Amino acid sequence: MLNSIRELIPHAEKTGVQIALENVWNNFLISPVEARRFVDEINHPLVGWYFDVGNILRYGWPEHWIKTLNARIMKIHVKEFSRQLMNDEGLRKGFQVNLLDGDNNWPEIMKAVKEINYNGGWIIAEVSGGNRNRLKDISERMDKIIRYV
Repeated sequence: MLNSIRELIPHAEKTGVQIALENVWNNFLISPVEARRFVDEINHPLVGWYFDVGNILRYGWPEHWIKTLNARIMKIHVKEFSRQLMNDEGLRKGFQVNLLDGDNNWPEIMKAVKEINYNGGWIIAEVSGGNRNRLKDISERMDKIIRYV
């Protein structure tokens, strides 16, 4: 995998595109220390981490990952997750919860974001869409999360 990423670097340099790795559920890197080491082994400023807050709850605590990955984080993906729904109804059901209604400790997550002086691209919400009322609700929930900074 390291060599595959290294092969992309000349293309990234030519185009200015960042290569941001995301923590998806493929069990490739399941600890923040492993993820940090992987990015550090590549050792290139255009290679970093696309941190998905919701995906991490299966493996640990997002605030620990944020502090460990630190400046390696290029973007933050906001998503909620419920361990109880996962345990009661199945693995993917854990994502079927609104922002702020799952197991993410948003005050601690946003405190960690502030502590690392995060300056990458700002947060992107991965949520289901809907009508005007649904979008207003998402916006209000995102505002609450952001205010924790």
